[in-house]
Amino acid sequence: MKKMIRTIVSVLLVVLLITSAMPMIVFAEDAGGTCGEGLNWSYSASNTKLTISTNSSSLVSMYNYDNTDTPWKNYEDDITTIELSGKIRNIGNYAFYGMENLTSVTFNNSLENIGTYEFSYCTSLTVLEFPETLKSIGGFAFRNSGITTLTFKGNSLASAAEGNRQAFKSLKGAEIYVPEGFEIADEEADPGKYGSLPFFDNYVGFTDGSNASVYWKDYDGIVLKGESVAGGLTPAYDGALPATFEGWDPQPSAVSVNTIYYYTATYSATSFNVTAASAKHGTVTADKDTANYKEKVTLTVTPDADCVVTSVSVNGSEISPVGGVYSFDMPAEDVTVTAVFDFDNDFGAKLAGHTLSLEGDIGVSFYMELSDEIIAHKNTAYMHFTVPKDNPDTFDMLVKDAETKVVGDTTYYIFKCSVAAKETDSNIMAQLFDGDKSSKVYEYSVREYADYLLDHQDVPEYAKAATLVRAMLVYGDNAEYYFDKKSAKPDDIDITIPEKYDVSTVHDTLPDYAHFDGSTLSLKSETSLSLYFNSEQQITLTCEGQTVDTDSSGDNYVIRIRNIPAAELNNVYTVKVDDADAVTYSPLTYCYRAQTSTNLKLVNTVKALYLYWDAAYHYFNNISYVNPETDETERL
Repeated sequence: MKKMIRTIVSVLLVVLLITSAMPMIVFAEDAGGTCGEGLNWSYSASNTKLTISTNSSSLVSMYNYDNTDTPWKNYEDDITTIELSGKIRNIGNYAFYGMENLTSVTFNNSLENIGTYEFSYCTSLTVLEFPETLKSIGGFAFRNSGITTLTFKGNSLASAAEGNRQAFKSLKGAEIYVPEGFEIADEEADPGKYGSLPFFDNYVGFTDGSNASVYWKDYDGIVLKGESVAGGLTPAYDGALPATFEGWDPQPSAVSVNTIYYYTATYSATSFNVTAASAKHGTVTADKDTANYKEKVTLTVTPDADCVVTSVSVNGSEISPVGGVYSFDMPAEDVTVTAVFDFDNDFGAKLAGHTLSLEGDIGVSFYMELSDEIIAHKNTAYMHFTVPKDNPDTFDMLVKDAETKVVGDTTYYIFKCSVAAKETDSNIMAQLFDGDKSSKVYEYSVREYADYLLDHQDVPEYAKAATLVRAMLVYGDNAEYYFDKKSAKPDDIDITIPEKYDVSTVHDTLPDYAHFDGSTLSLKSETSLSLYFNSEQQITLTCEGQTVDTDSSGDNYVIRIRNIPAAELNNVYTVKVDDADAVTYSPLTYCYRAQTSTNLKLVNTVKALYLYWDAAYHYFNNISYVNPETDETERL
């Protein structure tokens, strides 16, 4: 296309020149200039040759280019021959990129480095012979070129970029000749995979041309070793082979001089199992369950939150990530991949998860994995809870007082934080302390876990608890509104608490010197019922079967029945004054009577508490809400 455009432009110029009777302009056929410090280039149109030369007594280097700014860019479609002469050390990147008509390159005898993409898209270039001085080849130097034969006169390269490996591999059917013992001192090369000839899996002979050339290939065609063997001798491979090796195809026998021999390894098996072992504090998986010998296996190594990877091993041998990715070449045996993880902090603690308290109270449990050091300090190490951030309530729980749960080989320490109904939406802040060390602050709310549970009702136990959780949230919303913790008014609750729950009785046996003044409910995580009395003399208040708190001030006395779980709010309690039955009362009695209050906030809150009890009673007593005959929800 470039030639066609150039021809059309030339014709137009001639026509314009003739018709305007202007003097003919003659374009120079030859060109030249500099392409490095002390390095010159010249182009001869008569023989379409590009010459790059220097008269310097010391080594010089060419500038680096991209594929658009070489000084001979205007002639790249015409150049057929390139000759380098003098003390040239480096050929710059992209110097000869895209010269589609290039057929011959002659290198100087001091060349050390060939740049990236050097002969890419030189589709007419079929043969190259490198000087002994060559030390490195840039990436993709032969990509999409026409190379069919490469000859290396030197016996080593200092490096060959990863991209260049792909360039060599793309030379389908090309013959690559190297001296005996040729090696590449490349840190990226994997000797276990490619032996001393990384990426050269398609070369056919040695440049010395003597004796017989013998090539030992693996089952996949990769050359394990090349060597010269004297005529009449039977070659023998002296490298390491896996246990599944069976023999060579064909079986080696006496060789003849000036002949090339190929022997391919055979195995009893070439496909093997990959097993990823389960790990604590993280997971490791492989991208395949089986892999062929030398096939690449890539691992996904994922630490849990607050954890890091400490090691990854294949059959007990540790491997390192490359670019953040763990991978290995499959050996000729089954492998087990193991990963070791540890806490990503100096404190030695990891939050494993949360659970919502469904024990009749309101709260969140923090499941923690602890280091041996913290466990050893369990009598002094503690979890500090703060709820909420503003005007906070705080309390501490020693590690020794935390419940434990063992799952597999992991012990979880469970730190439970109960909150008042009005704090349902408040963040619970939890932080572990051990001496002068502390963990990070963990934050979570009852609302967060409740919403998570309701969003995952495909889990059977979550589905079973859904009605209870919804009732708890309704109760929490109304308690927050009642205590002015939120401004948004919840929907009114259109139910009536049945009269049967008004069980209040003032017994005739109440001593004459004492009087029952009333009751209150404390809407904490669990509910507390308080009954108040007035007495002209000192009295003793008790409730059979209950641990109670009592207090007095002057003639006023109070007895508190604390921590009544939601499912037991229908319990009936009889309080005694000086061992005589005085008052019988129930928390639901308070709810029944409060529903007639003029304070609508209180009315909705006690109705919500009633519904919360109703759901809890059904849940903990495993009573179904639905009557199978009427398909209607039943309440007590």
